[in-house]
Amino acid sequence: MRSKFGTGLDVLVVDDEPAICELLGTVLQDVGFNVVVASTVKSARTARAQHAFDLIVTDKNLPDGTGLEFAGEIVAGDNDCEVVLITAYASVTSVIEAMHLGVADCIEKPFDLQFALTRFERVVDTLALKRRNQSLVEQLQGKND
Repeated sequence: MRSKFGTGLDVLVVDDEPAICELLGTVLQDVGFNVVVASTVKSARTARAQHAFDLIVTDKNLPDGTGLEFAGEIVAGDNDCEVVLITAYASVTSVIEAMHLGVADCIEKPFDLQFALTRFERVVDTLALKRRNQSLVEQLQGKND
């Protein structure tokens, strides 16, 4: 049994394929995440405006835009949210572009669920470390004021 590494965390899954949304939603709920699903960039932006997410999993190709552009918006404006890009059309160039944008990871579809969960767990661990470091920096700044 896999640990509940997503307990207390909120994830937005953005994909225009209902089967992928259902699969990821179920799997991520099973490891403790609170899951919200969107099928377009527009609906994902609306969800983000209404709620702060810890993790966003977005497809690279969406009907009304690209997941890369959406990921870039998230990373540029939110240091407290990690982004994982999923795609059936991975190329070295697109993965490099995603990493340059600051995306935490890229997963190629179709994916092995255990492999994907391991990657999501690593991303959650990285987010926890970033948050702990930020907390320590704030404590130090408070002591220096």
